[in-house]
Amino acid sequence: MQGTRCVAYRCEEKAARGGRLCRPHQRRLDLGGGLPIPGEQFPGDPSGHGAFAVVDSDDTGVLCHECGQRFNRLSPHLVRTHHINAATYRQRHGIPSRESLAMPPSSDGLSRRKPHPCRRCDTLITTPGRLCDACSQQHKHDLHRRRHPELYPKPLKWRELTNDEEIELLTATPDALSDLITRLQTDRVPSKTIATTLGYAAAWMSRHHPRPGWGEKDQEQPQR
Repeated sequence: MQGTRCVAYRCEEKAARGGRLCRPHQRRLDLGGGLPIPGEQFPGDPSGHGAFAVVDSDDTGVLCHECGQRFNRLSPHLVRTHHINAATYRQRHGIPSRESLAMPPSSDGLSRRKPHPCRRCDTLITTPGRLCDACSQQHKHDLHRRRHPELYPKPLKWRELTNDEEIELLTATPDALSDLITRLQTDRVPSKTIATTLGYAAAWMSRHHPRPGWGEKDQEQPQR
């Protein structure tokens, strides 16, 4: 003779021998929990955007029953967006306290994170932080330069003539002198130094050999 079915609402288990309830419902009744009633949700029933008493977790995150989005950890999202704490969320959707609301750690022991772009180069990264490894190293280098400028002297804006350049200036023909002066000026040699080497004043250089690009901004301005 087959055993009778448990009389609890929506229970398909067989009743215990000599009783009308299955063992789980009998234990629940003995502990003062009461029996299920019509309208009560059961595990797997629809609850918001998920299933009642089920934590839906995959590689993209843990499903939020309130909005349907996935996150690595639900607790901060619940407080920030839905203004409820984890306890209220668990009670509302029947999630047991033993179930975690965060993604499990990956096989390599590192926490799983959604790929996010680096703030400097837009490279997708999954490691903690806002910068990729290359940009992080460059950022540390830039900080060190700002904190210790004495260790990183600035390059000189101007330079002096070498001995070979002085000889070349003094022995250059009039036709080659103009090109030589232009090349030296472009190579950060001051016009005053060139004029002194040739035995002229700085005004002579400004009049006959102005520095390349000098005064172009003034010429571009429309005349009134």
